[in-house]
Amino acid sequence: MQENRTHDFEFGKGYILKGYKKKSRVFGFFFFVLSVALVVSFSIFSANLIVGVSFNASSTLLLNEKTYYLLSLNSFESEAEAEEASKQVKLKQGAGYVYNTIKSYEVIAFAYINEEDCLSVKSRLEEEYKNCHIIPLKCKKINASVPSEFKGEIAYAIKTFDEVYSILYSIATSYSSSKEYYTSMNLINEVILSIESKIEAIKQVNSSFTVKLKSKLNELMVDLKKLVDVNERVDTFETRIKYATCCAIFHRYSLA
Repeated sequence: MQENRTHDFEFGKGYILKGYKKKSRVFGFFFFVLSVALVVSFSIFSANLIVGVSFNASSTLLLNEKTYYLLSLNSFESEAEAEEASKQVKLKQGAGYVYNTIKSYEVIAFAYINEEDCLSVKSRLEEEYKNCHIIPLKCKKINASVPSEFKGEIAYAIKTFDEVYSILYSIATSYSSSKEYYTSMNLINEVILSIESKIEAIKQVNSSFTVKLKSKLNELMVDLKKLVDVNERVDTFETRIKYATCCAIFHRYSLA
């Protein structure tokens, strides 16, 4: 059943969407292009064709580091306080992801790949959220020895987290009405199927790294299934998609 929108980007008046108000036909074209990009990206099975992945002579897998920029609206000493604050952020269409930095609990509105975008949003929210700040999250380079006969499959799987982030980010920053809802859900279901096939392709590889990789892929798949599960729809689609976007990068972050 189509989901009803209960808020008109109340949180920062479309701050995640940067105020874009495009016509439906433009969105239809956007999602068509995005769908084609997904098929092409997830169909590449050669490691040499995957940007950011390379192998050295000893069959060591290298994945380049990447930095994401988290917009935290406030810091709390206790998890309970942060969780309560996150509920209010979700009501205003933010992700409401609670990030435990060990020193504090941060309530994250969204995660950006571009620092300038994050700074721009922060400047618009500083009056309402006096303590908002940016947290650079550096996902370290991944260097792991893998069986040479499974190099392609593992290279294909390891890029999943960054690819899923890009897809979810594109939906989150372009979604403006329920007219794109079904297209978005179908696209996410295609991503879930792709992850399942990647896990299947490396299920017999049981090195310490691949065991962890499969675990993180499964966790990511669970997050995406919750996103499309009708029984999990307490929050609006806009909030859930932003929350899932944050989940994707934190799975990538914990993989290194």
